[in-house]
Amino acid sequence: MKSRRQQLYHHPSNSRSAKQKTTEKKGSPSSIIKLSYQKILLSLILVALALFYLTHHIFKNVNDHSVVQGGGAFPTSTSTRTNIDNASKDKKAANAVNNGITNAISGTTVLSLHPRYVTIVLPSVVNTQGRSNRLQSIEQSWGSAAKAIYVYHPGNEYSPTSILQSSSSYPQTLLVPSEVASEDQGVPRLKYVIEQIYRTYNPDFAFFVNDHTYVIPQAACEYLSGRDPSQHLYAGHALKPNGQDFAFNSGASGYFLSRKTMRFLTENWSDCEGKTAHNRKWLEGNPGLLTAKCLKASIGIDPLDSRDEVKRHRFHAFGLVRTVKGEVDEWYKRKHENLSEILGEDTLFNHMLQKGEGCCSDRSISFHYVEFKETLALTKVLNKLREQPTINDEKLKEFIIHEWPKEKKDVGGYAHNLPPSGKEEVWRDLLKVLKNIAPTASTGKCI
Repeated sequence: MKSRRQQLYHHPSNSRSAKQKTTEKKGSPSSIIKLSYQKILLSLILVALALFYLTHHIFKNVNDHSVVQGGGAFPTSTSTRTNIDNASKDKKAANAVNNGITNAISGTTVLSLHPRYVTIVLPSVVNTQGRSNRLQSIEQSWGSAAKAIYVYHPGNEYSPTSILQSSSSYPQTLLVPSEVASEDQGVPRLKYVIEQIYRTYNPDFAFFVNDHTYVIPQAACEYLSGRDPSQHLYAGHALKPNGQDFAFNSGASGYFLSRKTMRFLTENWSDCEGKTAHNRKWLEGNPGLLTAKCLKASIGIDPLDSRDEVKRHRFHAFGLVRTVKGEVDEWYKRKHENLSEILGEDTLFNHMLQKGEGCCSDRSISFHYVEFKETLALTKVLNKLREQPTINDEKLKEFIIHEWPKEKKDVGGYAHNLPPSGKEEVWRDLLKVLKNIAPTASTGKCI
């Protein structure tokens, strides 16, 4: 049997008998033709190999384009990493769906290899029936620019793949296999998600939120500017449980993990579980706390003080209206009382929450308990401010009232309606905060 090289070069003109070959004289017309034919064939093969190499090289390295979405610019590429080998049938099925990659809004941010960051949208346990609407509103607002990846479980009442419109851009989906999808499998489920994100997408950073979170992509991008993914990062809104020696970041407001931190968790998860075995049942319902305890106990990593230079928060665990009014739950306030033990001394506010204009950084990244109608309304308001930054307060207030959901059921049980029109002090603060947090029209890469 001929080798591949022999088959490649084989041609009927090379199959003549030894007797025929010996009868050809050097320099005869037939030998000249034979030599010319071989040179042409060899040249064609070399050209084909060169074209293959160049094409492969070009597609591998297309990562310098950017797309402007929602006031910010984000890097894009035509490449994406694909599946990971999994032993179980459910994991293979999950990967088959995950690699079918789903959608984005109106053809904006497309798939990228090693993106600067992705946003992992975990299922919220509040108002689960409204999740489909929330995911659609995320798709129509911040989902594309923040490179959202929707995590969902097999056997849900819906499949996110049915509500997304494209297979070539964000948001995308990540199907969790059935063996880690139940409520009492919170820890292995989070482990699976982190590992999939780290190995499949390999972003510099991953932002973990849930489908009640509203994200301002440009502010997230700015927060990561200059940060090194080869260094540990665990950043969000820090809280400290009473009587504990560690702090954790609120899962509601979201938290960032760097590539190095995701790699550490992926490779050391079993050791971390062993160190927290006595709290196993409680941690299954609060898997994000295992992340915090693991990072603290294993490598001494604490949450960062993520507030801005004047001590205003960037990550918010409640909606815009409640946060501005300072009317958040008491348990949440108490989780700030002993943060100086972890984050250091704060002589201004002792790490306690502020209300009014001081509640929120002008580079705020996230709010929580935002139902789908409020997501769409807030997006319209921020876009309005980006387009008309000098709009006066009266016109802005009228626009907000017109766009914002009116019914309590539409803002959700954990959010507040807009204040009455006569509450001038609250409105003054609300308008000021909205003007502060609105992204400005800008271009450039998320670096």
